[in-house]
Amino acid sequence: MIRNPFKQGRKISGRKRLISGLTAGLLAASTVISSFPAASVTAADTRVDLGTFKYATPKEMGSANKYAAFAYTYTQANHMEGIFACNNYHPYGDAFGTTNNVVNYVDSKENHIYIGENIGGDDAELNVIEQVHQTNGINDDMLWDMILPDTITINRSANNGQGVQLENENGYRSGVFNSEKDLAKKIYHVSEVTYNIDFIEALTALDDYQEYWAKQDTSDVTEVTLPDKEKVDKNNWVIDIECAEGGNVVTLDAQDIKDSRLNIKAKDGVSDYSLTINVTGLNDGDHFDREIKIDDSDSLYGPQAGKVLFNMLGEDGDQYYFTKLNQGVILAPTQEVYIYQTHNGSVMGFYVENHGCEIHQNGFRQLPVKDHNNIEISKVAVGGGKELSGARLTLTAASSDKDVDWNKVIASNDGVMPYGAGTAAPSGITWLSGSVSRIIKNLPDGDYALKETGAAADGTVVLEGKKYQVVPSVLYFSVVEGQLSRLRSTALGLYGIKPDGSYFTAENIQKTGYDGKIIVCDAVAEETSGPVDLVINKFDLTGENEVEGAKLTITGTTDLGKAVSMEWTSKKNETWNISLENGSYTLRETGDVIDTADGVFEVVDSALSFVVKNGTITDQSTDKGADISMDGFNSKADDGYFTVGLNADKAYTVNVCDARRTDVKLSKQNTGGSEIPDAKLTLTGKDADGKNISFENVRFARPEAVIDGRNNGEQISWISGREPVEVVGLPNGTYTFHEEAAPQGYQITTDIIFEAENGKVTVTSVNGKAVNGTVVMIDNRNTTVAINKFDLTGKNEVAGAKLTVKGYSDEVKDYEHSWISEKGEGGVIPEIITGLADGTYTLTEEAADASGEIFDEASGRYYKVIKDTLFFTVKDGSIFDMSADKTDVYGDVPDAAPADEYFVVGENEISICDAEIKQGTVKLNKYDISGENEIAGAHLTITGGNADWARIAQLNPNSETVKDNNGKVIGVQWTSQKNSEWEVILRDGKGYVLTETAVDNDGDTEYEVIPSDIAFDIVDGKVANIDNKKVDVSAKVIPTATDEKNNSYVVASSGNNEILICDAKKIKTTKVIINKTDITGEEELDGAILTVTDSDGKTVGKSWTSKKGEKFEVELTDGTYTLTETGDTVTNEAGEEFEIITSKITFTVEDGKVTVTN
Repeated sequence: MIRNPFKQGRKISGRKRLISGLTAGLLAASTVISSFPAASVTAADTRVDLGTFKYATPKEMGSANKYAAFAYTYTQANHMEGIFACNNYHPYGDAFGTTNNVVNYVDSKENHIYIGENIGGDDAELNVIEQVHQTNGINDDMLWDMILPDTITINRSANNGQGVQLENENGYRSGVFNSEKDLAKKIYHVSEVTYNIDFIEALTALDDYQEYWAKQDTSDVTEVTLPDKEKVDKNNWVIDIECAEGGNVVTLDAQDIKDSRLNIKAKDGVSDYSLTINVTGLNDGDHFDREIKIDDSDSLYGPQAGKVLFNMLGEDGDQYYFTKLNQGVILAPTQEVYIYQTHNGSVMGFYVENHGCEIHQNGFRQLPVKDHNNIEISKVAVGGGKELSGARLTLTAASSDKDVDWNKVIASNDGVMPYGAGTAAPSGITWLSGSVSRIIKNLPDGDYALKETGAAADGTVVLEGKKYQVVPSVLYFSVVEGQLSRLRSTALGLYGIKPDGSYFTAENIQKTGYDGKIIVCDAVAEETSGPVDLVINKFDLTGENEVEGAKLTITGTTDLGKAVSMEWTSKKNETWNISLENGSYTLRETGDVIDTADGVFEVVDSALSFVVKNGTITDQSTDKGADISMDGFNSKADDGYFTVGLNADKAYTVNVCDARRTDVKLSKQNTGGSEIPDAKLTLTGKDADGKNISFENVRFARPEAVIDGRNNGEQISWISGREPVEVVGLPNGTYTFHEEAAPQGYQITTDIIFEAENGKVTVTSVNGKAVNGTVVMIDNRNTTVAINKFDLTGKNEVAGAKLTVKGYSDEVKDYEHSWISEKGEGGVIPEIITGLADGTYTLTEEAADASGEIFDEASGRYYKVIKDTLFFTVKDGSIFDMSADKTDVYGDVPDAAPADEYFVVGENEISICDAEIKQGTVKLNKYDISGENEIAGAHLTITGGNADWARIAQLNPNSETVKDNNGKVIGVQWTSQKNSEWEVILRDGKGYVLTETAVDNDGDTEYEVIPSDIAFDIVDGKVANIDNKKVDVSAKVIPTATDEKNNSYVVASSGNNEILICDAKKIKTTKVIINKTDITGEEELDGAILTVTDSDGKTVGKSWTSKKGEKFEVELTDGTYTLTETGDTVTNEAGEEFEIITSKITFTVEDGKVTVTN
C-alpha cells in the first residue's frame, strides 16, 4: 500500500503559489478509494468505450507507462510535452499535451489526459482552474481525449456554442477556449467513460513492480564499470554501463549516480536492449545533477531515453530532484519527484512537478530479460526442412584440460546423457535428435566440440527410412558472454560443402531468439542420376515481393564439355524453369539498378557459382561475398543475397534477392503539421566510405509537381509546395536534408540527417522525424514579442528605462537589442521585437543615466530598477518557460497592485512593472512667535530616515550637506533667509529628524532655539506621523503665544508638506541684588520678608527672608517694580530686636540699570 507522509504548504520559488499534497491519514486506502467515481454512476452499456486502464503487474508497468507524467498529484509548473494522468492537477498557465516532438511515443489507442478528482481543490488554491492553459497544437488524428472529474462543469455554450469553458464546484472558471479542440479531441467526465483509474491501486501496483525488479540482476552479462575515485579527479568520474541483448538489470548506489556521469550503451553486436537501474541508498532530498548519455546521445527528444528506467528504491515520502540527469524514465510511486531541467523520459511518482522546465513523454520500452548461455542445436537434411530424428550428437569441451561441470549441464537439460569414462564425472553430453531441435541450456562460457556419429559401418545414419551421410568433421565453437561465437570445423569451413554434401551451419541470436543456433545438415547418401530441375525467381530482400525487369544469365559447361548460356528477364507471377546436366555453372544478374514502377533496386553484384552432380546442387559460392541462404529468405538481410533449396516438388530453387533502394517523401511543415511553401531545400548523401552519393539513378516520383526541381548529379534541390516531394531510388547511405532559405515569417531549421537502408528511413539527428517513410522538417515561426514598461498598477506607462533583450542559449547567443522606454500620447507604446529565433533570452532593466533610477520626465516621478533578470524561451511564435530568480512573474496584471516590482508575461507580451520611488517636496521656513514675520539666520538640518542621503543631496542641489566624521553624507541643512523658504525633496521613509541648531541675531533681536528634535515620516510623498512629545506642534499659527512665556512651537500636520518653526524672542533681563541692613547700611539684619511685584501687582519669583551673609537676587526684565518689606522683627549681630515697619520701594529697570523712584 502507499504510505506517503506528504507534506502540505510547499512554496514554488518566484511565483509564491502554494502547492500541497495529502496528509498521511488521507492516504489510507479505504478513504481514498471511496472518493473515486463508482463505475455504476453510468450504466456500463451507456458509457463511452475508451478502453480500460491496465494496472501494473510484477513484470510489466501497464498503462501508467503510457503517460509523460503519472502521479496522484501533478503540479505542472511549466510547459510540458506529452499526456498526463493524475488524481489532483495543479496547472500554472503553461501549455500541455502531446507535440510532434513526442507523438511517436504515444499509444494512439490509449491517448488520454486524465484528471480523477479535482483541479486544485482541497489540496491547492480553489481558483487554480483559471490557470488551465490552451494546449499544445497537434494534428487531429493524434489529439487526445480529456477525462475530467464529475465535479467540473463543462460549459459548451461558450463562444456562441463553438467553444468550451470549465468551472469547478466553487464557481471558479477557466478561460474561454474558442474550440473544444483547443483542449482535447473530446472532453468527458470520469463517470461517462469506461476508462477509470484508481490511483492508489495503480501506484500500489507500481510499487509491487518495483519490488519485483529490485530482485532481478543481469550483472553476469551487463558490464558496469565504476570510476576509481581514489585515482581519478571527481570531475571526471564516469559510470560506464554496456548492455547485453534484451533486458538488463543492474543495481547502483545513489551516491555513485550523484557523483558520476552516466554513459550507457550497447555492447558490440547488440541490436537492442533495455536497462533497469535499481537505485539504492537513497536519502530524502537527493539531487541528481550529473550528466547522462545513452547510446552517445543527450538528445531531449531521441528514443534512446526510453531504453533506461531509474527504479527509485527509497523511503515512502522521500523527495528527489532531477537536473542534469535528464534522460530516462523515472519510477518513484511512493515518493515525490521534482524535475528542474528539461527531461527526456516519462515520470511516475506519488507527487510529480516539472518546475521551470519540461517533461518530454518517452515511456520505458522494456525488453524481456533473456536466458543467456542457451544454444539451440538442430538436425535437418541438406536444404532444410523438418527435424530428423535418431542422429547421435555429442558435445564435449574443445580441450580435455578445460573444466566444465557437465553434471550441472545435465541437470539443466532433460533427455541428455552423460558422455565419457564415468557417469560420476562425465566429459560431455550426448543425445539422439528428435522431432524438434534441442536447446542446450546453461552451457557455460567456454570452447566446445560438436560431433555427429553414424551408426553404420560406412559412416551413414538411417533417419526416417532414408540413409544420410553424417557430417565428416568436428564443429568447434565458443560461448562468449553467453552467446554463440567463433565457429570453425576440422575438415571443412563453416558453410563449406564436400562432395557428400553434408555440412554445419548456424544462425544468429536475432533470428532465433536464443543465444545461437547450430544446424547439422546431412546429405542423402544414395546417388541419383539425371538433370536437375531448377526454378529461378527474382525477389526483393524480404522474399515477399517479386521484382520485374531483372536480367539474369546462366553460363557454364557440362561435364561432357558442352557450353551453356541462357538469359531471362524477370516478370511478376512468372518463374524461370530450366534443367541442368551435371556440370559447373554461374548465375549472374546484370546491370547496376533495376528501375521499376515499384521502386529502384540494386542488382546483386556477386555471381552465384554451383555444381550440378547426380541430381543435386553442391559447392555453392559467390565471387564477391554475397550471402547464400540455405534456409529460405532472410528478411533481415542488409544486402542482396541468393537462396538455394528444395521446393515441395523436390525441385531445386534459386532466388536472387535484391536490395531495394529507398523511396522517401520529404515534407516541409509548420508545427501545426501543415505543409508550408517557398522553402529552398536540398538533399545530399554520403555512402559508407564517406564519399558523395551519385544521384544518377535518383528521380522525383512526380517531377511535374515539383517546383524548380533539379538534379546536378550529387545534389537534388527544389522549392517546397503544398504537398511533400517524393524522391525515388536513394542508394543506401546517410543523407542531409538541408534548408537553404526559410519561407517568410519562419526560421531556418538545422539540417536533418537520416539513413536510407533497403527501403527503410531512420532519422538520426535530434531534430526531424520519419513517419511511414516521410521525413518531416518542421519550421518554427519567428516570434514577435511586445515589451511594455509600467508602474506597479500595470496600467501607467513609464518612460526613461533602458531595457535590453539578449540571447542566452547557444543558438541565439549573438542577439542583443536595447532601447529606452517611451510614453505614448494616445496609448501604450510597447517595443515590438520581431523575428526572434527560437531560443532562450534574457530581459534586463537599467537606468538610462548614472543615478541608478528611472526618471519619467513627463510625470516627474522616479522608479526603482528591477535588478533581477527575466529568462524566457521563444519557440514557434510563442513564449515559454518564463522565470526570474527573485522577482514574481505573473500571467496577468494582478487585480491589486503588489507591493514590489514584478514581471507580467502574457501571450507574446512582456510587461516590466516597477515600483515608484515615492517622494515629496517639503517646504520649511522660520518665523517669530506670531507666525507672521520671517526670521533670518536660523540653522535647520534634516537627518535620519534611513534614507539614501547622497541621492537626496543630488535631488536638492540648493541645500548644504551634513556629513559624518568619515565624510559620508547623512543629511541636508539650510540657513533661513527673509523672503525665502527651504524646499527640500524627501523620499518615503520613517524617522526623519528636523533639528534647529542655532539662530543668528536678526538685527538686534535674539531668538530662542527650539530645544528638541522634531521627528516625522514621509508617506506617499507627504509629511506624516509628526512626533509632538517633546515640542509643541500645532496645525496652525498660535495667536496667543508670547515671547515672554517662550511659547516657541512648530506648525505642521500630516498630509501638509509645509513646516513652520516659530521661535520666541530672547528676552533681556537685569540681575537685581537686594539686601537688608540697619540704617547705617553696614550691618545686615535677619528676619525681614522682602517681596518683588511687577506693575500688575503680580509677585516676581518668590518672597525672600533676609539672613546675614545672603542676598536676594532676581532677574527682571525692563519695567516698573515694587519691593515690599514685611515681617514682625529683625535682629542685629548683638541680638537686639527691632520692630519692622511695613514699607514699599518703587524702582524701574531699564537697559540693565535700576532706578529707585520713591
